[in-house]
Amino acid sequence: MPFTVPVADAVDPLQVYLAVRHDGYWAEGFAVLSGAAPPAAATARAVLHAAIDLAKPGLPHRELARRLAAKIGVERRHPVIGETFGGAIGLALPQPGCLTEASDGCFAPGETYTLRVGLTDGGGSAMVSAMVAITDGGHDVLWGNS
Repeated sequence: MPFTVPVADAVDPLQVYLAVRHDGYWAEGFAVLSGAAPPAAATARAVLHAAIDLAKPGLPHRELARRLAAKIGVERRHPVIGETFGGAIGLALPQPGCLTEASDGCFAPGETYTLRVGLTDGGGSAMVSAMVAITDGGHDVLWGNS
């Protein structure tokens, strides 16, 4: 349900989540919008860039999740993201994420994923994401937080 009451004061930082359905497929994204770079957002973006660099054909999903979990640490995981660092885009928005430490799959050419990073850090929190298409030679970033 969209907000129906105007907000008079500026919100900075603003945490954004967007889900879009087109031609029957769902895609999603998280972003932090801010006039200044909040420390949690900068850290989350750095971890997201590491995730993007890892997303290549043949890499087990659980390996990406393990490396991201190690970078974030259990105590800093954002509760909305939890242990799921993303999933394949698909026909249903509530599909379970496949990028967990218990996943059995591997990245393969022709697949498209949303990679998510969420953390709390020094009293702040941030959730960011990117959408990547896995290619024969690596990946293409279709959408992402810079």
